[in-house]
Amino acid sequence: MVHRWGPVGDAHPNRFGAAIRNEAGLVVLTLEGEIDIAVEAALGDAIEDAVAGARRLTIDVSGVTFMGAVGVSAIVRAHQALGQLKEAVLIRGAPAALRRVLVISGIDRLVTVQDVPAADAPSSHRVGDLRASPRTFVLVTRH
Repeated sequence: MVHRWGPVGDAHPNRFGAAIRNEAGLVVLTLEGEIDIAVEAALGDAIEDAVAGARRLTIDVSGVTFMGAVGVSAIVRAHQALGQLKEAVLIRGAPAALRRVLVISGIDRLVTVQDVPAADAPSSHRVGDLRASPRTFVLVTRH
């Protein structure tokens, strides 16, 4: 069974979408588009549904084009809901810019972040690719 929020697989790359599915017995939450304050409620619903009854969660962020503090907070909530075990939440498919957000925010110390081989990264997100949008990811921190 697949639960969807928004246009997962839609042609518009910046529209938020989320889908939950089962892959070989593992719960996978696929996120895409922009994750900002405008999608906080939908993202919260997706996280809540994904962790319900789960022991582990994989969050596929390969289609995320922007992540603000709302996305970081959602990952923390999933981590807390699954017993605060580092191995309980796996972030996969994070392009280099998003990976930097995960490191700067400390998320990589809370959950497992799977590296994306450079050859598998989308061309617009490869390390050293100067064509990537300068506003792809923004991290908002607390003062």
